[in-house]
Amino acid sequence: MRTKLFILFGLLGTISFMYGQQYRPGKQLENDNTAFVKKFDLKKAGEVLLKIDQIPLTDTTSELSASIYLPDFMLFKNFQAPVPADGAQFFFGHGGVSVAENLIDNQARYYFLYQTEGFVDDESGFRFFQDIHIMDENQQQVGKVPTSWMGYQLYMQDGKNRLISDYQDWDTIFWDDPETGWSGWETFQVHTSAVTDVATGQTIFTFPRGTTFSNFNGMQSGIYYATNEQNLFFNIDGEERILTTNNNFERYYNGHSSGNHENALDMWIYNKDFSLYKKISNVGYDIPIENLYSASTYQPLFGKHAAYFYHTVTYQTKDGNGATTYNSKIYLVNLNGELIKTIDGDLSISGVVYLPQQDKDVASSWNWETGAIEALSIPNFEVIGEFNDLIKDKNGNVKFVKFTDDALVIMNENFSSYKSIPIPDKSTWTFETANYYSTCADEKIEFVFTGTEKGLLVINEDNEIIVNMPDVNMLFSSYYADYLPMILRKSTDKYGRPVSDEYISYYRTGKLQTQIKLGGNPLPGADMQILKQTDNELITLDKITMNADGKQEIELGEGVYYLKALQNQNGLNTYYPNVLLWENATAIPYNTDPLAEGVVYCIDMQAIPTPVNPTAQGVIVGKIVISQPEAVQQIIKVQLINNNGVLPIYDVYLQNTVDNSIIDHTQTDENGNYRFENVPAGSYRILVNVDGKPMESVNTVTLTTDADIVENVNYEITETGVVAKMPSGLKYAVTSLIICPNPAKDFIYLPQSAQNAKVQVLDMQGRILMKIDNYKGEKLDVSTLSNGWYMVQTYSEKSIKTGKFIKIN
Repeated sequence: MRTKLFILFGLLGTISFMYGQQYRPGKQLENDNTAFVKKFDLKKAGEVLLKIDQIPLTDTTSELSASIYLPDFMLFKNFQAPVPADGAQFFFGHGGVSVAENLIDNQARYYFLYQTEGFVDDESGFRFFQDIHIMDENQQQVGKVPTSWMGYQLYMQDGKNRLISDYQDWDTIFWDDPETGWSGWETFQVHTSAVTDVATGQTIFTFPRGTTFSNFNGMQSGIYYATNEQNLFFNIDGEERILTTNNNFERYYNGHSSGNHENALDMWIYNKDFSLYKKISNVGYDIPIENLYSASTYQPLFGKHAAYFYHTVTYQTKDGNGATTYNSKIYLVNLNGELIKTIDGDLSISGVVYLPQQDKDVASSWNWETGAIEALSIPNFEVIGEFNDLIKDKNGNVKFVKFTDDALVIMNENFSSYKSIPIPDKSTWTFETANYYSTCADEKIEFVFTGTEKGLLVINEDNEIIVNMPDVNMLFSSYYADYLPMILRKSTDKYGRPVSDEYISYYRTGKLQTQIKLGGNPLPGADMQILKQTDNELITLDKITMNADGKQEIELGEGVYYLKALQNQNGLNTYYPNVLLWENATAIPYNTDPLAEGVVYCIDMQAIPTPVNPTAQGVIVGKIVISQPEAVQQIIKVQLINNNGVLPIYDVYLQNTVDNSIIDHTQTDENGNYRFENVPAGSYRILVNVDGKPMESVNTVTLTTDADIVENVNYEITETGVVAKMPSGLKYAVTSLIICPNPAKDFIYLPQSAQNAKVQVLDMQGRILMKIDNYKGEKLDVSTLSNGWYMVQTYSEKSIKTGKFIKIN
């Protein structure tokens, strides 16, 4: 629960610690004709952003465009509403525009809903009309539903969206006042609720005339429903049911009763199939009708244990001098309509809060004199505490927040003190809301402030600053929604991103200290490449140059990164911390939190090797080729474009099998060919580095003399890695093994082809870490492994298969 309050505060004092680093601008949306923006949380698509653009066509007409964006500002859906009919216009209030998601066999279809309003003035008189229009993804109108200024609401049942709205017509009655002798006719609106299927635009059910879901109490507006997950159904007698009210004549005036007061405010309870379950009669008429001033509709007071209805009656009395006094009385009944209690006075009850630590329900009620919210016991309505806001964590535990002149006081469920933090400068910041998980996905309460002119400040319960952006104009959700600052978060994000009123998504970033050394000495002027691992690929983000002490600071968002020192006249291309092959590099998971003081990610470059025997005449020749699957070819096509029409250059290393030392290095030419010369007699592995592709098998060659020539030591780049083109005549054929997920966190799975095979998990030094003699398809637990690359081999009668995976936390 979040309560929107506008309260100015005193001096901040000292905010002791910068929780993160900063935000940097992300994508920006065009906003020249934007009317407003709303957030929606859809079951399958998740959180989306709906941007409404209204484009003027003439002085009296306009067209409406609705764009739905994902949290990363990727366009998801777009709808174009037709120009309203003559005499009508778009209406954004009380439900306004909305997005509906239908799920059939887990397949989603999306609909755009908008309202128009207008009037007709002809020989029949003046008539106001209002309609809800439903548009599908094909830009076709599937329905037009009459409604009223009360708006509409969506709910989902069996994967299908339903729309509940109130339409209006008119009644005229004759009244008379015996005391004054006055009489006359009165014409008034009658509201009736109906349920419509969004996908077809067809009416499913219309309630009896004058029966409505609307909370038509005084000047309040909007449709009144329950407060459970679907915001519609109440659990009554063990089943979910619907509450309605006979709301035709909800106001009563002295001498102007407007109908039958004995049943005008009955609560009618319906089953989910819209059959009538029960009627609960109004009990608030022990007061003489001549003294009755007004009566509210029944309101539910439901919690985990509480199950009551209540309504308020206002009546008037006159003293001996004829002066009129107005009084109020609350009537509390059970589910059978039996009177439980009457309470003198008028309570502004807003809902029921369940306190799990105490296993009890309390009612929240606004105190107009103090400006605070009171927690009331149920059913006695005794004040047990006072607060200004309350929040719930993911387990439902409640914390209350109270504002003093100089502090935000956080209280436990029993109103004992939990924490207190100083309040930001009231001349700069205005409190908006308290909540968990708005910006940072941890267990701490966050307090959101906006500037008097602009800006956003978010601090947590430990007085740590999460966001401090005084110069950004914050974008607020639609006035007709909760009207709070927008903070978006993709499902994979640890941090949310604030959005400005220029529709820029700001990504949270932090700074890494990096360094390049060679032979233990800093390497000024050396270049470093930053690569980011995504779900499907390795992306090159940037290249930076080290300063005079071989260091540089890089700004990054949340993600998994690799650092690579680029080859120069003395050093080889080297990944952090000091390896030549990408598969052996240490991944850096980064969440943008400040690093411990003195932490530097230093790459110790490997030096270019000195020739072992410059007079040797041995030669090793090979070629790197690309396999034919379309997915791999597409990758290469992109790389061709990026490299001016030639194949990428790959590093190739010659490794001595005796001591695993690198004795030589070369690179491929534009056709993928490579060549080692001056190779002395010996046994060697040829290693090929391709960013993002592990070596799934390795060619080993032997030169018996210093003059041997070995050709066709080839490799093939496949979708999953780099595969050696093994010489024929071997007992086993070595092929690649697909491992998923990859990267892996807790478990890995092997394909069906690994059934009944012998399985080994090895580190990159060849040490066996796990062994299974007869694999039966079970998942392999890798949760205890350190971050880095690992190899999996399967052995069967027909083949040896090898695959590699990266372990990350």
